Amino acid sequence: MRPPRQIRARSEDARAALRAEILENGRQLFLQHGYDAVSLRTLAATVGLTAAALYTYFPGKLALLRAIWAEDLQRLYKRVRGTGRQASLRQQLQTLVRYWLTHPDMFRVLFLIEDRTPDDGAMFIGSDAAQALIGLIRDAVCAQLPGVAAKQQQAEFEALWAAVQGVMTLAILVPEYGWAPARKLVDIQVDAFEARWRDMARP
Repeated sequence: MRPPRQIRARSEDARAALRAEILENGRQLFLQHGYDAVSLRTLAATVGLTAAALYTYFPGKLALLRAIWAEDLQRLYKRVRGTGRQASLRQQLQTLVRYWLTHPDMFRVLFLIEDRTPDDGAMFIGSDAAQALIGLIRDAVCAQLPGVAAKQQQAEFEALWAAVQGVMTLAILVPEYGWAPARKLVDIQVDAFEARWRDMARP
């Protein structure tokens, strides 16, 4: 561990670089030891800060965890959005699959650590980062369900999202089973949902 920094970073670039280092070290510590076992004091030591100095970047451990989640989801959102305005739902989901298979540690930190709801009851799922990604996929699902009630569109989105997340969870957390490639499994899921949606769209 580094000795505490004697001079606080003053430039915006230096602060941004240190913040990124804190996030990455926090991600790895949470993954290796579990959220409950990691203290901000321990994390501060890994980046050469005192605990008090770390609080100038994050007011608490939950804020740090949520910042990690937001950063990871923002990266994923940009990747999925980058498939283009005309990208199909299938292309978007396959981009999501490729991203998580390439970054399994990010997947584990995001989906295996419980959100600790603060006193105000706000949940991370309602954050801008989470809603941006969810909205992107939800819009692609709704586009295939014209004339279907909004409540049913939401249910269809949730069912597909749960199916894809299930594929990813098993592929990443239980690889010893020897699953078929995750991309193929997601294609099968999309085929089944699109067949269902075509039936729903028939008069």
